[in-house]
Amino acid sequence: MKRRYLLLLLFFSLTSFSQDFKTGIKADGLKDAYQISDASKNRLLLFVKDSLDMKAFQMDEQLQLISNLATTSPERKLKEIIGHSINGNSYTIFLAARKYKKIVSETFNFDTKAITTTTTELDLSKEEYISRFSANNQFYLITKPDDVNALKFYVFTEGGNIAVKTINLMDYQIEEESNTNEFNRDNKYSLIAFDTPYSLVEGACKRKIYASKDFAYLVYDNKVAFTKILKVNLNSFAVALFEIKQMTLTNTELDSFSNSVLMEDDKIIQMKTNTKEFKMAAKDFDGSVIKDYLVNENQEINFKNSDIIRLNNIGERVLDKTAQYLTKISDLNVGLSCFKNIDRYHMTIGGVSEQRSSGGMMMGAPMMINSVSINGVGMVSSNFSTSFSYFNYNTGASGAYGNRKLVYINSIFDLNFEHLEGKMTLTAQDKINDFMDANPDFTNYLVIHFNSKNYLGFYDERYKEYTLLQF
Repeated sequence: MKRRYLLLLLFFSLTSFSQDFKTGIKADGLKDAYQISDASKNRLLLFVKDSLDMKAFQMDEQLQLISNLATTSPERKLKEIIGHSINGNSYTIFLAARKYKKIVSETFNFDTKAITTTTTELDLSKEEYISRFSANNQFYLITKPDDVNALKFYVFTEGGNIAVKTINLMDYQIEEESNTNEFNRDNKYSLIAFDTPYSLVEGACKRKIYASKDFAYLVYDNKVAFTKILKVNLNSFAVALFEIKQMTLTNTELDSFSNSVLMEDDKIIQMKTNTKEFKMAAKDFDGSVIKDYLVNENQEINFKNSDIIRLNNIGERVLDKTAQYLTKISDLNVGLSCFKNIDRYHMTIGGVSEQRSSGGMMMGAPMMINSVSINGVGMVSSNFSTSFSYFNYNTGASGAYGNRKLVYINSIFDLNFEHLEGKMTLTAQDKINDFMDANPDFTNYLVIHFNSKNYLGFYDERYKEYTLLQF
């Protein structure tokens, strides 16, 4: 059956800001696109950087144009919009040069119509880049000093003002460890937002950062016996430590593998497996169990809503037995991904390999999409360097899985973590994936969650337009 997509009729001329809505935003040689979903005012901000100008469009809940501003495009080496901050009706976007040595902020004030630019020089020569995100109306850049077991948070506000906060990891008995033998070693921390689907590549990492409106959660699963969580208040930078004991498997002589993911409202899902059995439990941060599941090699997995799928560059294969599933994920990097879809959780549970250095894109896998949406104040950049990706819950396909082996099941749970029967239904994210897969020539994708609706933005070089579709 042919799927139907609603085309949003938006048109802003490259040379003039016409409010005659047609098919897209005119942009000649688009370099970057970025959006801010401002839930506090029910406004969508769209920033378009082309070869000549940086344009900002402010729209209401019906995506009708309220106001627009434009300035000359920043210097060429500032290729990427990396984050934003908000102060009333004033929105600041941040652009960075290579290795973050230079960060330029451009503030668009939609009350006064003024645009101000501020340049900040950072000396990060003795620091390692870790991550970045926008939350709490501010932009955060996280680094690790070379000679100290700590994390530094550079907090950017309007006008490029910066505050620096440091968290000493040794205060919480978090050891500095070599990343040599750890999965996805090029990214010491994977960055995850609670309301954005992500892949098993992010879920299988042993160190994760979850960004929410008021808190950042630093999660450490590099010890088999427990998960450590640092809950960081993004206003005061007070830190609360939680240490949640992992489950014990029956056969303690076999090597076991564990990981976890967080859910909203300070809940965690832990998994532990070996070649003979698998355990998974949802817990509160105090360690109390909400619901748990156990399966051994001779039992049917009674909490799955899909076949057991093995996926690689050659194609897809369905595995028949639980024993196959347990054996194969134990040879991979185990992990989970969990996404709240209205009144239920969609989960992917399995293992993923390291990325091979050569080979083609995984069959059936759409392009990677990079997005963060944090409690209604969304940040989505078409060039976001941290590996974010949309995941197709029906096919297991994700751009993050190119040149990797993957074994997984899909599961559905209610908000109390009780398993729900039925097949995985097609979600807006799946439809977005299908659209992207069918249109490989489009670029600068943005996935936008705004006013309880899902939109996809993309640039079409043929018509030199940036278009939004509602799914």
